[in-house]
Order: sequence, then structure tokens, then C-alpha cells
Amino acid sequence: MKRKAMPILFLTIAMLVSGCSGQGEKSMAVDFNQIFSDRDFEVGYDESESILIQLKEDSATCSSDKVQISGSIVTLFISRMVHFR
Repeated sequence: MKRKAMPILFLTIAMLVSGCSGQGEKSMAVDFNQIFSDRDFEVGYDESESILIQLKEDSATCSSDKVQISGSIVTLFISRMVHFR
């Protein structure tokens, strides 16, 4: 059984390696400015405009009506910054 398995294993590896040569493949350049807006690249936020969701082990709490919490699932119904603490 080992004698039959070795050639099959060798051929499988050879086919996988030869498929990784990269010849004939086209590279796709991604322009992130077309996918994301300037807002997506912002690192700061205004805490007075954010909604606080407190996460504790397997539960979450929030006082906003823009957030629905069901067990360990948190659903956001907003399009502004959310701060998890």
C-alpha cells in the first residue's frame, strides 16, 4: 500500500506546486480611495456623538434605541461612530 501511495502523493504535490508559478495570472491593483471614503480613514471620534455599548463577558448593555441586544447578539441601526468599552 505504501508503494502505491507515494507516487500518488508525489504527483499531487507536483501538480499543486506547478499551479503556483504565477505565470499567466493577472494582478489586480486595488484603489482604496474608490472603495472607502475619507470618513472611513478617520481615526478619531466625537464621544458626545457616539453611542456607548458596554460589553461584559457574554452580555452587552446599551441605553440607545438605535441598538438592539438579544442575548449575545448586538444589532446597530445607525450610521455614525460606535464606541465599544
